[in-house]
Amino acid sequence: MIPLPTARRPVALVVAVDAFLDRFRDDPATRATYTEPLRRLRETAGDQMPVTGLTPQLYEQTMARWDQGAANTWNKHLSVLTSFTAYCRRQDWLTTDPGRRLERRKVTRTRDKAIPRARLERLFTDDRHPLRERVLWRMLYETCACAEEVLSLDVPGWNFAQRVTLWAARDSNPEPAD
Repeated sequence: MIPLPTARRPVALVVAVDAFLDRFRDDPATRATYTEPLRRLRETAGDQMPVTGLTPQLYEQTMARWDQGAANTWNKHLSVLTSFTAYCRRQDWLTTDPGRRLERRKVTRTRDKAIPRARLERLFTDDRHPLRERVLWRMLYETCACAEEVLSLDVPGWNFAQRVTLWAARDSNPEPAD
């Protein structure tokens, strides 16, 4: 029979990690996400180390594995360690916060889908592409119209001097387009 950990009896890191991960037995995706940084912590500190022996240095050594990774990766693994620490504190196995020196990293938003204007101009004027496609691309870009709307325009109805034409919106009668 394995004695249950208590506040008076030191708890081995392996026991604390197993108890923490056991809470996610019905959620394999979360369990898998949480396993990696906790396995790394166990490798760094040793399975039999008492949870009370966890230090900021051990957490820093554990997180060093992801020093060169993306900010989102760092933050994900730090969140696992923070969650594990909070769990251990609620169990009264830990009284300090070994992760107190570690900070979340700022995530840069590089998912901007906007294409730089200079690149668009090169595309619109590149003679390697047929004129028809270049005109279509420019019209789609400048009017924010759907391809179906632009392709259904009646060219003889264009007023080039005023840069307008009649077009039929998807749910209405023909109206002037700028």
